[in-house]
Amino acid sequence: MHVLRLAGPPGVGKSTLAQAIAARFAAAGDATTHVDIDQLGMLYPAPDGDPDRWRLKERALDRVAIIHRRAGSHRLVVSGVACPDLPPPPTIACSVTSLWLDASDAQRRARLGPRGWSPEQRERTVRIGGEESARLAPGWRRLGTDDLGVEETARRILDLAAQAEAKPLGPTPLPEGADSQLAPVLWITGPRCTGASSIGWQLAQEAWAAGRRLGFLDLAQLSLARNLPGGERAARVLGADCAASLHECFVAAGGTASIVVAPLDAGPELALAAFGDVPVIPVRLDASAADLRARARSRADGGGPVLAGDDLREATPFEIAAVVRRALHQRMLPLRPGEIRVSTTGADVPSAAARIRTATGWSA
Repeated sequence: MHVLRLAGPPGVGKSTLAQAIAARFAAAGDATTHVDIDQLGMLYPAPDGDPDRWRLKERALDRVAIIHRRAGSHRLVVSGVACPDLPPPPTIACSVTSLWLDASDAQRRARLGPRGWSPEQRERTVRIGGEESARLAPGWRRLGTDDLGVEETARRILDLAAQAEAKPLGPTPLPEGADSQLAPVLWITGPRCTGASSIGWQLAQEAWAAGRRLGFLDLAQLSLARNLPGGERAARVLGADCAASLHECFVAAGGTASIVVAPLDAGPELALAAFGDVPVIPVRLDASAADLRARARSRADGGGPVLAGDDLREATPFEIAAVVRRALHQRMLPLRPGEIRVSTTGADVPSAAARIRTATGWSA
């Protein structure tokens, strides 16, 4: 398997380009997966001695790369931040092309505009990003993205990636981790637009504010795989295996628990198969038809987090209606063994999080 890493400061287009390139690889028939490395390091407070979580993310990426390779992936596209003060890190059992994307302050400032940040936050991010690029360690290949569209930049990246060939490698064991059997996992799922991601994030933030070291994982973001042997089901199993391995990685770094948000098709049976003896609390969210429609429209209008693969972002009314119809059908599916149903109807995010705490006994 070959790993293509796209790093650089915020605003250079890492995520957009990674998605475009992964789509090109997949269209060519390659078994391809995409992961944002920031999704692999959501453990707060940060581990002792690793305030920026650089080491944590690299250990997590090693685990994810091995799992993806075992699942049959030929290419892994990784976007996200990397430490500019160190040479490009290797990835266990894989050949790697590491690129540092760069752009002018003005270009990055313009690209950060739609994120809704305050002017102070945007200017601070632009300044720090410029400083990081200026002191970039040797070993990175630098590629400027100024005045280049996505297609042209992607073409240049693919030309560079084509210069490296994947290594023919034998079996590789996973890195050792801590015993995670005493660190519980809150597994939150439900039909689309019932609020799993937002509510899970709220619960995680409450734990972090209370000083509890806890991990947050989004199964959909760990399952962005195409053309795997076994199709979509194999991609979902792969995501669950990654979540279980990352939970173990978090526990080794001092984590006491993890929250996993997952699509409805990732039920308790998938969680139990991946996590084994780890105590998993499966929650199934529900919401009224009116709430589902309102939330779908809000997502289409830009509400909520910006995530890879979100088909509601800027969706048409026809597409919104299709998502709502599917969610309404999913509402009628029976509870699976062990699931705890929690309604989010009429509740804002903090109130819905409180309902989960009451129903499960989960606390920060």
